[in-house]
Amino acid sequence: MDSILSVERKRCTGCGACVRSCPEQAIDMKKTVEGFAYPYVDPNACNMCSKCAEKCPLLCPSEKGKAVWYSFAAEDFTRWNAVGGAALWVIMDAFASQGGVIYAAAFTDHYDKATYRSIKFSREWGWVCQIPFLEGDASEVFPEIQRSLTEDGKTLFVGTACQIDGLLCFLGGRSDNLLTVELVCEGTAPGDLWRDYIRSRIGDEAATEIKLYSKELGGGPSVRIRTQKDVYREVEKGDWLTPYMEGHFLRKSCYECIYGGMERIGDIVVGVFSQVQRGDGKGTSLLGFRSSGAEEWFREAVQDKKVMLTPVSLGAVQKGLGSAGGRKEPPERKDFFEKWFTHGYMQAVSDREKSRSARGYVLDYHAGDAKAWIILNPDAWGRRTIGDTQYLLPSSVSWQRIFLPLERELKRGIRYGFSIKIKVNTNVQGVRIMLSNKNTQDGGCPILQTLRGFSPHTWCVLNGSYVPRNDGLRWIMLTSTDFKGADSYLCFQWIRIWEE
Repeated sequence: MDSILSVERKRCTGCGACVRSCPEQAIDMKKTVEGFAYPYVDPNACNMCSKCAEKCPLLCPSEKGKAVWYSFAAEDFTRWNAVGGAALWVIMDAFASQGGVIYAAAFTDHYDKATYRSIKFSREWGWVCQIPFLEGDASEVFPEIQRSLTEDGKTLFVGTACQIDGLLCFLGGRSDNLLTVELVCEGTAPGDLWRDYIRSRIGDEAATEIKLYSKELGGGPSVRIRTQKDVYREVEKGDWLTPYMEGHFLRKSCYECIYGGMERIGDIVVGVFSQVQRGDGKGTSLLGFRSSGAEEWFREAVQDKKVMLTPVSLGAVQKGLGSAGGRKEPPERKDFFEKWFTHGYMQAVSDREKSRSARGYVLDYHAGDAKAWIILNPDAWGRRTIGDTQYLLPSSVSWQRIFLPLERELKRGIRYGFSIKIKVNTNVQGVRIMLSNKNTQDGGCPILQTLRGFSPHTWCVLNGSYVPRNDGLRWIMLTSTDFKGADSYLCFQWIRIWEE
């Protein structure tokens, strides 16, 4: 183990600790055609001192620890303008008010590039909080952080687990003056791809604001872009976030990430917590503390603020972490990059949808907003128009059901993912998706999933997966649970089921 050349490229996270640690400056980060940077060692300059290997988190990883978990929500205005429950926003605000220095990845003025730098002004916090997980060289600020700590300055570093591990290896361990905030990450995407995406949405215009998981659009996988003309381009289809979360253009190491699970490396862990919602559509954060010192600092820092901090079960945390910590590399990844190289980002996204449909996309049902209401009053009866089709909702059952035909059968033993965009009123406590082999009100339909955690009167996107126990499932049935009163209702805009 003389140098980082012993590390397989597919495992390299690109943290850059080796570059900043080389005394001969023999290592550079160079991009591949996919846009991801990897260390390149100049054999003529390298003296085989092994300093790079000593600072590589893959060869000399930092210690992880179990975290104590909470759901978090800031006051309403802050949550509405930030991602999730605004935990990161509150942390940066509290740290800056104590005179600390903050380092994080932030957008440039036109939101087409992210760079790591010192964050000094509150107006920059939105550039940090709304940023997607883009490839960037976090090690650019490692020497600055080292100088800050040497000068006895309180320093906050915001990054992914692999970047924090790289920083700790570069520094030679943890410091009492360093607080790290680990962002729950589902993978890193190339910055060049993001710029191509932005151009495809707004052309030659310059973006003046970006909102991910926009609260105005229900908090689902969306990107909301405001341009210099003060016009929002609302992208509800998830042209960026959906393929990102499905892993179509991630760094190779993200598919076998070593930083998942309940043990974390950051002092504080922050993520969007879709498993727990406050019921007002403004979002919730997942908040974890690896050390008691970090939790004590946080509680003292927010004691005068209007925040909600609630313990949560480990089961909810595991669901909240989602795919963070690795997933299988999708077979479409190579094809996606090839299409991007030759035809551009949006064509790659379009071809991805066609490819997925060919391998078993079984339902993509859309309904207009005004025509998708399902009345849950048990005394109601008659036909309700859903999309272009009318369905009979009889009054002879204790709840109302709607049946939608699948394009093909769901087979035993195959895992299917599903996603539904839905809106309910305050009288509905849960929505249940069931599968059936016929569109009748009777029969033991196996339960697919009972969905909870949506926000009343707000469009919400809920996701899950299911493996059928028997063959011949040709219908999806949408119903409600625990509804109260004669004015209960739900509304869906689309439902999708696909073979994973």
